[in-house]
Amino acid sequence: MGSESRNVKIEVRSPQTIRKGELLGQVQTLGDPGDYKPNFTILPDGRVFLTMFRQKFFGERPMETIMIYEADSKLRHWRGPMYPPPPGREPYLSPTPQGTLLITTHLLDSDVHNPYGVARSYVHRWAPGGVTWSTTSTDHLAPPGEDVPDKLVGTSRNILSLDQNLLVMFLSTAGLRNFIWRSTDDGRSWAESPCNVEGVPSDYPYRLFEEAHLWISPNGRIFALCRVDARYFPLPGMPVVETEGNDQFDRLIVYVSHDGGENWSVYKNAFGAYGMMYPSILALDKNRLLLTYTNRKLDPPLGVRAVLGWQTDDGFEFVFDHDVIILDANTPESLSSGGGFGPTIRLNDGALATCYSYRDAKDVTHAEILQWRLPVDVINQAKLDTALTARQH
Repeated sequence: MGSESRNVKIEVRSPQTIRKGELLGQVQTLGDPGDYKPNFTILPDGRVFLTMFRQKFFGERPMETIMIYEADSKLRHWRGPMYPPPPGREPYLSPTPQGTLLITTHLLDSDVHNPYGVARSYVHRWAPGGVTWSTTSTDHLAPPGEDVPDKLVGTSRNILSLDQNLLVMFLSTAGLRNFIWRSTDDGRSWAESPCNVEGVPSDYPYRLFEEAHLWISPNGRIFALCRVDARYFPLPGMPVVETEGNDQFDRLIVYVSHDGGENWSVYKNAFGAYGMMYPSILALDKNRLLLTYTNRKLDPPLGVRAVLGWQTDDGFEFVFDHDVIILDANTPESLSSGGGFGPTIRLNDGALATCYSYRDAKDVTHAEILQWRLPVDVINQAKLDTALTARQH
C-alpha cells in the first residue's frame, strides 16, 4: 500500500485564476492491480481512512471484497487491509462526529455473497475501538420476494452530520419512491420516512438519490448532486446524445431541500456537462469551494478533475469553463471508462489529496493518491472573487 511515489505537473485547462504550469503534485500508488474506485475521509484527529474494492470470479459469478486502510495525517504510513467489513461494491466512507465510520455499498445481483439474485444495498458501521462491523439493510423497501421489475434500493453516496447527534441519508427505489433516513444514535439505527421530490419525470425508471453527493450549506440547506440519465434530463439548449445502453453520458443535476430533507426541488438544472459524475464538494475556507468530479466519455482525457467555486447566499456556484484542474489523465483515449471516483480531502498541513482509479492500456485498474496544493494567491479572497464575479457578467 503506497509503495511508490512520483512527482507530476498538473495540467490546468483554460487557466485564468491559476497560472499555467504552477500546479505540482506527488502521486502515491495504492494497493494492487485490479483495485477499483478508492475514496477516503479524514477524522478530526487527522487519521485518514481509505476504502476501495476488488473483484474476483468464481466460475461466472463475481465476488467483490471491500478493503479498508488507515494512514497518518500526512499519508506517509499506511496499514491494512484492516477491520474487514462485509462484502460490497463501490464502498463510500462517511465519518460521524464521534469518529465512527459508515460505509454505503451494494452487492451485484450475481455476487456470490448475494443469495437473492437481485442487487441489494447496505450501510456498514465501524465504531472506534471495534473489531467487527455491523450492517443495516435496505431490503424492507424492496423485499427480495416482491414482484417488482427493479428491486434495487439506491442510497446517497455519503451520509451527512447535521449536528453532533443527527445523521441523515437519502434513498430511492423504482417507481419514484424516495426516503429520508435519520439516526440519533451514531448510525446504530435509522428512522425512516418518505420525502417529496419535485421535477422528476413521471416515467423516470431509475433512482434519483442513488449515488447522490450530499452537501449542507452554513444556513442549513441540504443539497444533493444527483447523477441522472440524460435522456430524461437533457441539458438546456444542448442536443441529447444517444445513450441507449451506455451510462457514460449521464450528467449531474442539483436538488435542494430547505426543510431538512422532507421536500426537494431543482436548484440547478444546468450543472456541468454530459459525462460528469461522482462529484464531491470540499470547503477550502468559509467562502471558497472545490468541486471534484469524474469526467467520462465525451472529453478526453477521462478521469478525475476539479474546478473552483464559492458559496452564495442561497447555495453555491462553480466555474466549468476555465481553471479546470486535470488531476488524473492516465486512462488511454481508446478506453471509454477510466474509473475515477475521488474525492478530495484537505490534510492537517493544508495540502490537498485526491484519490482515484484508472484503467491502463490492458484494461486493468490501478489506484493512486495525488497530493497537491493550490497556490496561496489562488485562494486569496479578492483575486478569486474578482475572477468569479467577472464570470457572472
